[in-house]
Amino acid sequence: MNEPPMPPKASYLDVLTKHLFPTLRTVCPERGEEVFGVIDELGITFAFDYVQDRILFQAHPKTKTITVGTRCLERLWAFAYSHFCSFDALRTEKLRDLRTRKVAFDGNERLEKAAALLSWAITWELQARQLRKPPSDVATWPDGLPHPVANPPKKSDEDVADELFLVALGYILHHELAHLRMKHTGQRGVSSVLQEKDADRAAAEWLLGVGLDESEPRFVKRAFGVAVALMWLAAASIHAGLRQSDTHPPGYDRLFQIISQYVTDDMHPVWAFVATGLEMHLHAEKIEYDLEREATSYKDAANYYCDVLSHQGRERATKADHLN
Repeated sequence: MNEPPMPPKASYLDVLTKHLFPTLRTVCPERGEEVFGVIDELGITFAFDYVQDRILFQAHPKTKTITVGTRCLERLWAFAYSHFCSFDALRTEKLRDLRTRKVAFDGNERLEKAAALLSWAITWELQARQLRKPPSDVATWPDGLPHPVANPPKKSDEDVADELFLVALGYILHHELAHLRMKHTGQRGVSSVLQEKDADRAAAEWLLGVGLDESEPRFVKRAFGVAVALMWLAAASIHAGLRQSDTHPPGYDRLFQIISQYVTDDMHPVWAFVATGLEMHLHAEKIEYDLEREATSYKDAANYYCDVLSHQGRERATKADHLN
């Protein structure tokens, strides 16, 4: 299997695509040889799209090709970095005071930069959905903000973002691989939604269903990475107005269902990570929710935010129907 060619212009993609193929194996070493056996047996090939700005990962059943849109990889890394920094800051504050629910970003250079990076990624995401070609200044990594580096210091924010990015990418690639393994047709409508759910479960099973205890560090890292991937898709939907899709289930629902399937501890840190991320996007979109609600667990908090998003999505769909 050949390494992908270099992107057509200088960017951080050379750092991110370097490990694109190996992550299929390294994301779950226990099944590393098996995955390439599947790829060889089915005759699967990979193609790269350097043009599309939108999120692009697609399995083509007729050609048995998985297409990866490289331009969205930078945004996935930005999501991994920003969500980790926000979660880590809140976790640190909770060690000081368990009653802490939010962390002030103003005056905290680390969090201000993480927030600016996330805002840039979301802006690019939205413009990629609305415009065929977003302005070049939007699609260019902002000066002075954190970014991928070739050899980040161990345990630095960039190093953790790399690890989460690679697991998230591995999960997404395994999701597309599952479509081909399961001979999905790519039809629209109910069949498509069910196939997406099946591919979600198959990808999660490949990474998380290998007999690891859910407190095992390897499991925790993989669960966080899977959450990053699905949070990325959920956030894109939230900021785009929670429009209903006839091909994919709601991103927040995919996120909650997959984590629920493999994490039984309602106070597991990955549930705190999910709840923190969902609340951050609810707040950014000014979607109303009960600020005073006392959650019984991290999972309960995440479930509540998903319910809020579901209700908001139904309301917006109803209004759109009345306007049409």
